Amino acid sequence: MRHQPHHLEQWQQDGFVIIEDFFTPDEIAPLFEDFEALYDHLAPAQSAAVALNKKQAGVLGKVHPKQFQNIDSLPYEASIDLNLISMHPGLIAFAKALLAVNDVHLYQSHTWAKFTG
Repeated sequence: MRHQPHHLEQWQQDGFVIIEDFFTPDEIAPLFEDFEALYDHLAPAQSAAVALNKKQAGVLGKVHPKQFQNIDSLPYEASIDLNLISMHPGLIAFAKALLAVNDVHLYQSHTWAKFTG
């Protein structure tokens, strides 16, 4: 099992949990290759880096169409590894435990390349 009871407790308390090394290096390695193939050509040049916080003091941020660029939905034009990672047995077991249910249904999965300055 890749999660522990304290992970469930943290999620219930905080609404999120970080589990270090949930996926093994062998499970992650092919995903890096897929992300490079899918998104490296979209990365802006270092010289094009701009400030990420463009709002004025005291003003909440707003939705901008560009914030949703570089997002793809399952199935991906990538390896079987990337297409199946969101259905990893350990991840599904964790979702079932979090929701205290016997079955879960994956209806949505995305990759999303976000580039920073």
